[in-house]
Amino acid sequence: MSAIYIQRNPQIKLGLRRSLVGKAAVYFLAGLLLGASSAQAQPGPMPFGDPSCHGLMTADLDALRGLMDDAVNGSLTTGCAILLAHEGEIVFREARGDLVMDDLYAIASVTKSLSATGVAMAEDQGYLTLNQPLSDFVPAFADVRVGDPVSGPPPIRPPTVLDTVSNQSGITPNYDQEEKDFCESLAASVDITATNALALDPGNWLYSSKAFGVGDRCVEVATGLPFTRFIQEQLFDELGMSNTFFDEPWFNPNPDPDPPPCFPYDPDVIGKFIMGGGGLWSTMDDLAIFADMHRRDGEYHGVRVMSVAAAQGMRDFQIASTDTPWLIGSDYGMGWWMEREVSGEYQTITGAGSFGDQIGVDLDIDVTGVAFTQSTSYADMESWLRDVQLTARGFSWVADACSAGDMNCDDVLDVNDVEPFVQALIDPAAYDLAYPDCDANRIDVNEDTSNDALDIQAFVTALLGS
Repeated sequence: MSAIYIQRNPQIKLGLRRSLVGKAAVYFLAGLLLGASSAQAQPGPMPFGDPSCHGLMTADLDALRGLMDDAVNGSLTTGCAILLAHEGEIVFREARGDLVMDDLYAIASVTKSLSATGVAMAEDQGYLTLNQPLSDFVPAFADVRVGDPVSGPPPIRPPTVLDTVSNQSGITPNYDQEEKDFCESLAASVDITATNALALDPGNWLYSSKAFGVGDRCVEVATGLPFTRFIQEQLFDELGMSNTFFDEPWFNPNPDPDPPPCFPYDPDVIGKFIMGGGGLWSTMDDLAIFADMHRRDGEYHGVRVMSVAAAQGMRDFQIASTDTPWLIGSDYGMGWWMEREVSGEYQTITGAGSFGDQIGVDLDIDVTGVAFTQSTSYADMESWLRDVQLTARGFSWVADACSAGDMNCDDVLDVNDVEPFVQALIDPAAYDLAYPDCDANRIDVNEDTSNDALDIQAFVTALLGS
């Protein structure tokens, strides 16, 4: 898609209904519609875009390259990679040092953003509510104490599902040895957690990766499915994230989504132990898709995995961190660090991992980013990651510069654009009502500044080549 964006011209006259070419075109596109109407929207890899169409100059791209070269040459890290996308198109994707773009990567606490999404999806689908007490799913939490499992007082209120994915459950951060058994089930681990004491009363900030696994266990009980299967089928498969799975969260030579041989249960029935706050492996491309789904409030390439309300609800303020502030902010939602609040809405959401990895979305400028480094300390890489984030945020992004043909404004040109293309061609007023956030001038695929039947061949060519 490389058409020049044309501002609406009220003097454009289609004359389509009166032209033989127009009638033939409508018949042809009607045939495409018959196929499109029965076609199921399929997610795919995020497409590449021309950086210049998004407002980026060579100097902008060189600024990112300079940050990467400085990090590796200055021995800050042995490898780094950046993927940057605007309005659903990749405009920068490069690696340096010993990190390869397509490598699987242990994403550490970035896992929290994905785990929390799974929990939010379970509520969205009616399996549970976020304010339900944990004891509804793990009965032993009904008797949980604070400070000491026997002599400690009961909590001031029961810990809830929402608490587990917003770092305010009071559940201790670190696993005991018996809780962290990769030969056992998640259920067995959480049952042990429920018999231990809370470190703090619910409602107080306590960063706890273990708590996210408790939230995942609630999903298991509510859905009757292992969390690994639920999130695979409902999120990863739906979005085409084919290289994302749970395994031990450190650098294994051969990460494997299957349970180890010592696991005694059917993994399709009983979920294996997972570290819900830090155990995912993924790739930059998969995480870019995930982040872009959140940019679009729960939808990617025509596939909706969660409602707008559920996606936006994950960005509601839940609690402020009382730890030493990170550069990405102190406010926390469901699995997201949040900053740049304007009238109650946060413009930036970030997931950060202890291996120097980060994903982020700048919602106001439609930018998503993923950065990986070869590090075992987020603190060591924090300033560099922030420089990447602020550098990208400072570019002069241009909206809709390369969007011709994408008539339903879902950031991809596919069969789902055929019907709105025909509508914009025949009845622009009706198109404007059906797609109020789009511009009918996207129809000008042949770049002649006129919206007419001559755009059909260019549209079909672009469609078949997409």
